[in-house]
Amino acid sequence: MQAEEQAQALDPNGRRYLLAFSGHIEDSSDTTSEEATWALHSQSKIVCLQTVISQCPNELILWSDIRRHKLSYWVEDEQITELAETLARNHFVTENRNPTNTSIYYFALRKPKTVWGLWRQVAGHPERAVMVKFLQNNFEDPRWQSAAVKNAYALLGKQRFQYAAAFFLLGECPKDAIRICIKHLQDYDLAIFIARIRHDREVLLPWVIETYIAPRAMELNDRWLMHWCSWVQGKKEQAIMDVYTANVPAETSSDISDNVEKHRDDAITMAVLLSDLKSCEALALSVIKEWHFDPLASARARKKAKPSLNHREESLDPSQDNNSPYENRPIPKERSEAASVMAQGPVQDSAQTQGGMEFDMGAFF
Repeated sequence: MQAEEQAQALDPNGRRYLLAFSGHIEDSSDTTSEEATWALHSQSKIVCLQTVISQCPNELILWSDIRRHKLSYWVEDEQITELAETLARNHFVTENRNPTNTSIYYFALRKPKTVWGLWRQVAGHPERAVMVKFLQNNFEDPRWQSAAVKNAYALLGKQRFQYAAAFFLLGECPKDAIRICIKHLQDYDLAIFIARIRHDREVLLPWVIETYIAPRAMELNDRWLMHWCSWVQGKKEQAIMDVYTANVPAETSSDISDNVEKHRDDAITMAVLLSDLKSCEALALSVIKEWHFDPLASARARKKAKPSLNHREESLDPSQDNNSPYENRPIPKERSEAASVMAQGPVQDSAQTQGGMEFDMGAFF
């Protein structure tokens, strides 16, 4: 009953995200940049977040869940700090009360005394005594910040990459911590997450985007990731143009039969997204008038009964991830039932008008 009530509170974009989410729960796949865009533009982000958490084992969300469902990209600023604290507690509880892997989140939140308290609770850990002594110091003092950075370099030399990133955060060197996330952990989502939960996010997040995320989006030709980069920096018009003008590789006639579903899904996705962005009606109308779709692809798409949800981002090189503490945990199929309820119901879009002209979704089918 609760799931049904939450479903009624969902807006169309939230419903689209959870519809895709339920499919990923069933086949243990990852959320795509395109699907994360639905959540980004949803006014029901809290309901979406609650649904994701409800599908985690024992409702204990871990970093693998956040990365898998791209929460770093769309959770509101007001909720992401609370999510980081919940994440830190959950890792401590699920990893035999070991403060090591939880430190990166607490240090990013500038809460070293919390980590000090956790180390005091640990019994039998070989690093307990030295950590309790070290974390008693005042890390607002440049002297102890410098000491933390020296420890970070020592940990880097031992290839304890996540812990090294944590100590860079303790030493107020967040950019060095983020470089480790990118270069050694190969975790772009973690870099974004850290930037967003820091007190200096207004400076740090644009730097992360311009230095790492936007170039990666260009490299992958991921127009939805390009859209995110522009949107979160307040470049609303550019964000729409990123979707509209992205370079899509040309296809030969022999490729069409294998990709008709992708043609159809991209067309529908683009049209609906533009119609939901209320300040961009003129640009949405321009897309409708000027965008061209392959007629053969459209004809064959109608014969397809099963939609494709297999748009995946380029996977990271597993050989570069041997030191990463983050592992994707398989989620049993039965956990998808509640998410399926959340995503039930046809996705319907109200007509958008501009200058008396109706936004006709039927033109894309």
